[in-house]
Amino acid sequence: MATGAVGAWTAELGADVSAECSVNGLGAGTCDFTNAGWMGGRVCTNIVLKDLGTDEVYTTKRVCSEDVPANETVSRSFQLLIAPASVCKYQAVDVKWSDKCSVEVLSDP
Repeated sequence: MATGAVGAWTAELGADVSAECSVNGLGAGTCDFTNAGWMGGRVCTNIVLKDLGTDEVYTTKRVCSEDVPANETVSRSFQLLIAPASVCKYQAVDVKWSDKCSVEVLSDP
């Protein structure tokens, strides 16, 4: 399971929304968006599948929180495309995609 967190900026005064995301070996993931501010807010983050050796980006999934009330957490599910095996350049049965690729959580510009 790959995990990552990102502090995310929001343009909404009083909101302080951050994301913590995880992805399993099949590409199913969840982001928990927590608002530590005193006003509701929203933010988006990018889940990026990259080659560990070259930093080549294979796929990106944008996940948005929608509105997160003050001092609350909301969860959003997503699916990251990890197939076929050639994407992360693993061919052997005993090699996992996570041995060749990494998942990063980046704030949305």
